Amino acid sequence: ATKTFKELSVIIDNLATEQVRNVASLGGSILWAHPASDIIPLLIVSGASLQIGRKNGTREIKVGDFFNVQDGIKLQKGEILLSIYIRFTKENEGMKLFKHARRKTADLAIANMAVAYQEVEAGELKNVKIVIGGIGIALKQSKQLPIFIATNTS
Repeated sequence: ATKTFKELSVIIDNLATEQVRNVASLGGSILWAHPASDIIPLLIVSGASLQIGRKNGTREIKVGDFFNVQDGIKLQKGEILLSIYIRFTKENEGMKLFKHARRKTADLAIANMAVAYQEVEAGELKNVKIVIGGIGIALKQSKQLPIFIATNTS
């Protein structure tokens, strides 16, 4: 199974109470757009995209572009979320979500961090992506930390 789906399954198992999990949806969690969401940082680093439907057709947008602090959420009046595309990871790709919360389950993160990377050779990484959530009103995508990690892993 792909590493993205393994991490997503861990998040979902700890997301809420059983009653809430039985009626919740991945799309609903995305559109709720809470800055402490565990799912959104993972979807951003995985490169997931959303297919949005509207009266005159459809459009596709990356999850990371959907959450733009300056413009707000990118769902316009009259649009609906049709599907979520999560690509399979390759053999040399890794992904992990870290969460800090008061409780393990049914609690919003105080802070969380999703990390994705490609391992070129043992100890050498490239294409490191880090998204941090739960620390304010918006998600933060680190630009300098991935460069530091990729150049200091050997």
